[in-house]
Amino acid sequence: MTIGIDIDDTICDSYEYMTPYFCNAFNIDIKSLENKFGRYYEVYGLTREEFKKFLLDNFYKFSPNIKVKENAKEVINRLKQNNKIIIVTARSDDYFKDAKKHCIDYLNKKNILFDEVIVNAKEKGKICKENNIDLLIDDNIDNCKSAKGNGIKCLLFDSKINKNTDEFIRVHNWIEIEKIIENEVK
Repeated sequence: MTIGIDIDDTICDSYEYMTPYFCNAFNIDIKSLENKFGRYYEVYGLTREEFKKFLLDNFYKFSPNIKVKENAKEVINRLKQNNKIIIVTARSDDYFKDAKKHCIDYLNKKNILFDEVIVNAKEKGKICKENNIDLLIDDNIDNCKSAKGNGIKCLLFDSKINKNTDEFIRVHNWIEIEKIIENEVK
């Protein structure tokens, strides 16, 4: 089986790690974000351009230290033994300096095994279909809808941006993902 996996808030805790940086840079009260949901720039009360510029100027500085979700490395590395792992991320050079190299460096630093990294994946369903991906694991509802529309199975990783749907199998941790793949997806 070929498994496509998103990075931000699927493999690692990007939102949790980045929020204090955004709050500091834009003078946002972190407590004011507690019950806000949606796209990150909307949660922070920023325009897409402000969000984009901040990431382009700063992400490479602090992202190497973003924590990998509990058990993500171990489960992905076990899955890699019998499956092809393709990292499918919307990270692009518009928001990140040399996005592909940055992703590969991060995954290698965290000792996460993979076969390929695809960046600038704005149409994840189409990309999954083109790359014969059987299952997409992602935290973005739109990406899951796109994948589903292309006949790709999806697991929706629970996150701050996807609280308003029950359309997909929602997963909360990597052990749960591993069990579902072992028991239901194959």
